[in-house]
Amino acid sequence: MSWSQKVGLSLEQGESKISSEEVPSISVNRLTMGVEGSLSPSLRSFAASMEGLRLEIVAMDALGPDERGSTRGRVLNRGSDVLFGFIHLLEISPSFYGPVVASLSKIYPKDMEAPAGGVDDMTKLSYLHEPGVLQNLALRYQTNEIYTYTGSILIAINPFQRLPHLYDGHMMEQYKGAPFGEPSPHVFAIADVAYRAMINEGKSNSILVSGENGAGKTETTKMLMQYLAFMGGRKGTEGRTVVQQVLEEVAKYKLGDPKSFHYLNQSNCYDLIGISDAHDYLATRRAMDIVEISQKDQDAIFRVVAAILHLGNVEFTKGKEIDSSVLKDDKSKFHLQTAADLLMCDLGALEDALLKRVMITPEEVIRRSLDPVQATVSRDGLAKTIYYRLFDW
Repeated sequence: MSWSQKVGLSLEQGESKISSEEVPSISVNRLTMGVEGSLSPSLRSFAASMEGLRLEIVAMDALGPDERGSTRGRVLNRGSDVLFGFIHLLEISPSFYGPVVASLSKIYPKDMEAPAGGVDDMTKLSYLHEPGVLQNLALRYQTNEIYTYTGSILIAINPFQRLPHLYDGHMMEQYKGAPFGEPSPHVFAIADVAYRAMINEGKSNSILVSGENGAGKTETTKMLMQYLAFMGGRKGTEGRTVVQQVLEEVAKYKLGDPKSFHYLNQSNCYDLIGISDAHDYLATRRAMDIVEISQKDQDAIFRVVAAILHLGNVEFTKGKEIDSSVLKDDKSKFHLQTAADLLMCDLGALEDALLKRVMITPEEVIRRSLDPVQATVSRDGLAKTIYYRLFDW
């Protein structure tokens, strides 16, 4: 059996479908033979000539298999009109002889003038479609270029490693006041544009950081705050060390070892090499000063955060009545009292809100006691709601 018969190729165009059986003149080349006649895993490529349309189908190992176990690849027409798109190469084992199907409606033009390493601003691409964007990002990522512009939008790809040289003081100096787009793409450039607009034009600015879970939103936000802190300074901290300043805040909000707080100890990870929570905390405070968040509002924000941590340490046990609960011990009472003080609310009302559920009907208000499990759910729900409101005030 020849390789053209064994691999097979079918091409869809509109309603018609041409298979390898209908076009016996298919020629296959650039085929690397492996053990027992299988395709070499390092290449897995073949080219086919069909009715004047030359297609090269390549399975790229870098993309890996998809959820169906197929190997992802790309289609490239080497004729006068260059086409580019992603397909699935189903030849993944010597025992599979199924067809490879490429729909012309899913093949996109390729920018032949784009540099080999990609472009730093994707508005420079001749074709701005999804396959072209993904290829450009992949090319830059391979050279550790994790930032790419699309006009004034910055796209960041999580490198899943520490890159301290990208965020040190020397790097921040390069972006300080630099025209947007002249230095290479960077989160500091976005922060600088927003900062300059506030200072020079007196305009409020927002920086939207979005992405999927694990995309790096939190780290990106930290970098933005780091740059804003670099551009200004926090008043009244001269003469005090970082440790002294943080200890004062810890005592103020009645905090302690992170290991002692339920909402912080679930991962059993408290320290990261090269990361100082104390320095990051003060950098956040300085950034708040720079964007003119008042001292009163800053204190309110951190009081709420501390109150949430204390709420997480409130535990419950069965009460005297059926399906009721009470505070478990003096430790829980302390944390509830502290949370009430920090939130500036009535202790009894807060306790009642955790231990009972209120249902309002047209006729009456019904209060029903909660068992320990339900009270814990109520506690977590309150903590989540309060935390959410921190970003919506």
